[in-house]
Amino acid sequence: MSRVECKYCKGNVVKSTSRLRSHLRICPNFDGALMPPLDDDDDDDGVVDFKDPKLVKDDGGKGDSFHPLSRYIDHTLLKPDATPHDIAALCREAHENGFYSVCVSSVYASHARQVLDGFEKKSKRTNGHHVKVTCVVGFPSGATPSEIKALEATNCLTAGAEEIDMVVPVGYLKGGDHAYVLRDI
Repeated sequence: MSRVECKYCKGNVVKSTSRLRSHLRICPNFDGALMPPLDDDDDDDGVVDFKDPKLVKDDGGKGDSFHPLSRYIDHTLLKPDATPHDIAALCREAHENGFYSVCVSSVYASHARQVLDGFEKKSKRTNGHHVKVTCVVGFPSGATPSEIKALEATNCLTAGAEEIDMVVPVGYLKGGDHAYVLRDI
């Protein structure tokens, strides 16, 4: 896979959807513009220009196209006092903007999936896009036994989540016990 350099932070980024999404989280200025590839053997010029009209779906003049960066955004609400109404608003925003997913606490996996399914049935503005439900497991500190994380992840998937973001046991990672962290994963 080709590696390119972010023109803002000069960090190396692998040209893949998940890596670009990850880079959006850590580089606040990132707009999708990347420097030429770091690999000499790369066939293309390595520049990903998210303003290129070819990256935006042609909507036939209906005004239904999403911003090119939308598909890289995990729209997230993890506040402990979030209400079902807040989650529904999050889902509406994600649907209307063509975001990749909504990221919610595990208790809201089923609710988020139902709300998104309702929007997808009612709307013609999806451009074939499906908003995923992502749930966090072991959030926020990762200080939950592995068996509990596994049960929580299973429950989330059963309730409609399509992706899981698991927090590793930060204390063990910080303490250098990488074997424990790998077993936990």
